[in-house]
Amino acid sequence: MSLKKEFPARSRNPFVRSDRTVKAVDGVSFTVKPGEVVAVVGESGCGKSTLGRLVIRLLEPSSGAVRVDEEDVTHVSGGELAALRSKAQIVFQDPFGSLNPRMTVGDAIAYPMKVNGVFKRNEGKALQARVIELLEKVGLNAAHARRLPHELSGGQRQRVGIARAIALAPRLVVLDEPVAALDLSAQARVLNLFKDLQRELGMAYLFITHDLSVAEYMADRIVVMYAGKIMEIGDRASVFGSPRHPYTEALFSAAVLVTAGDREATVLDGDPPSTITPPSGCRFNTRCPHAGAPCFVEEPGFVKLGAKHEAACHLLTGKLNRRTEAERTEAAAIVAS
Repeated sequence: MSLKKEFPARSRNPFVRSDRTVKAVDGVSFTVKPGEVVAVVGESGCGKSTLGRLVIRLLEPSSGAVRVDEEDVTHVSGGELAALRSKAQIVFQDPFGSLNPRMTVGDAIAYPMKVNGVFKRNEGKALQARVIELLEKVGLNAAHARRLPHELSGGQRQRVGIARAIALAPRLVVLDEPVAALDLSAQARVLNLFKDLQRELGMAYLFITHDLSVAEYMADRIVVMYAGKIMEIGDRASVFGSPRHPYTEALFSAAVLVTAGDREATVLDGDPPSTITPPSGCRFNTRCPHAGAPCFVEEPGFVKLGAKHEAACHLLTGKLNRRTEAERTEAAAIVAS
């Protein structure tokens, strides 16, 4: 809840330590229910991957809390952290970089079970049988257990990463851009594999992706992040059918996914703000075509748009009016002059 992560900012002078920080994740709160798929979307650098690593404690939060099965795991270590690993796992974006190039596929899948004491020393045959079972679950076979990562295709390597992640029967799996490095045919097969595994094993997914079509296909709920904060959150039908935050509208317009009736497409110009010195008020005010005085002085709170949909924007509070295309053009001309 209200999760934050700050990193020390690099100094321009390598001999001087900077006292500035990068606010990678800044006050993010949401839940992932058992068996649910929550997709986190947004531009590169918005804090998606950092959030995923915070959730499974690969990174230590600067403040806030992480709870798994109602248990606070924010600062656990040692045996308690090892116990968390059996409940929450991750599949990384790079299927080659996430595997030890000198470890066979079978050893890579067996490793988390050995570390967590799932099998005793004299249960080698049972461990081997479990490895083969996991390989078959992800569409591979026993012969792959003897291979090294470089002997596999990208899609096969990602399947190995998935088998390793589900080896401990986790309740939650963080999927960090899991198909971004694959070609389109491999992407489709891996996404369908995720769906099949979820139906069979009942896992929840925190699915981190920049690809809105993947989010629409996979997710039950959508979290839209920008510059370390959540802009909009809701069930898939509400967010994709009626995006309400200008940033969400711009993302969908760029992806040719906007389906919200006669609403004008929102063009996203410029670059995201620095997370070292983020703008006051709304983080999106430097790029928003509707930004007005309240946006620069007051951070908007979330407004409920339905039972399962909310967004943080002054347009939704009545403090601001939506500009027409002509008004946006006129405002841009005034700023340029």
